[in-house]
Amino acid sequence: MALLPMTLHLTGSMSYDAMILALAFYFTAVCLDLAYEKENVRVRDIVVLAAVVAVMGPCKMVYAVLMAFCFLIPVRKFGGWRNYLLSAAAVLAAFVIAMVLVNSQTIAIYTSESETYVTWAEEAGYSFGQLLSNPKLLFQMFYNTFVWQAEYYHLTMIGAYLGNVDVVLDVPYLAVMFFSLGLLGLSFRKPGETLKISMGQRCFIWIVCLGCAGAVMFSMLLAWTPVSSKVITGVQGRYFLPFLPVLLMSLKNNTVVLTKDVNRTLLYLMCVADCYVILRLFSIVSMRL
Repeated sequence: MALLPMTLHLTGSMSYDAMILALAFYFTAVCLDLAYEKENVRVRDIVVLAAVVAVMGPCKMVYAVLMAFCFLIPVRKFGGWRNYLLSAAAVLAAFVIAMVLVNSQTIAIYTSESETYVTWAEEAGYSFGQLLSNPKLLFQMFYNTFVWQAEYYHLTMIGAYLGNVDVVLDVPYLAVMFFSLGLLGLSFRKPGETLKISMGQRCFIWIVCLGCAGAVMFSMLLAWTPVSSKVITGVQGRYFLPFLPVLLMSLKNNTVVLTKDVNRTLLYLMCVADCYVILRLFSIVSMRL
């Protein structure tokens, strides 16, 4: 993930998305470590999870869906249902308190019954109540967006267009496909590697990732989409990066098993591809000047 052109671009541009990515990756890693490696959940682990969601939540509230990964941790590791429920309440309370202190006004605006105004389009937007009361419209917007924008999301997630989604500062499609295949190669099971995530847990991870993607799209439908648009506008593929690592990890299975561990080779080749991307972008910017 750290070697994708988009990830490097966000880090180099000092975007606050870099912090969100780091927090989301760390939160997911702690949840998976507690679920599959640690023998018991300690108080400090709950404090860490609560602190991360308290910081990450106000920045991008849609990623609150990632808190569901806490449910991967078995109840027995908490020492019983009482500690389990108290821990869940503590993490949730940290998120709610942070949201109330920082984003209460923003939440009130987007959940109001009155229509919003989309400044960039100079048109009226959708209201929260309007969307909830019209499931057919909501489904149609999501369906249209998936059909027409899926390729764009893939390209902008890997980093086909950098800068302010500048089509001139582009990365060749072959490079985008190489990075995509590289991620798949890194995610598949290696020789001698044991599967720790069960099929049921994989399905749960897919549901959480789908819910997070849906929350991202719904938020942009409210905040950035005029009523005249047939698709949800304002969504970029980089918004799906926070849950991409765990989604790729869930692809490990007993059907597709690599005959050789090629992680080191793939990472080296991705570094080489990044060098090519940097040189290409530098040459484009130089010609602009």
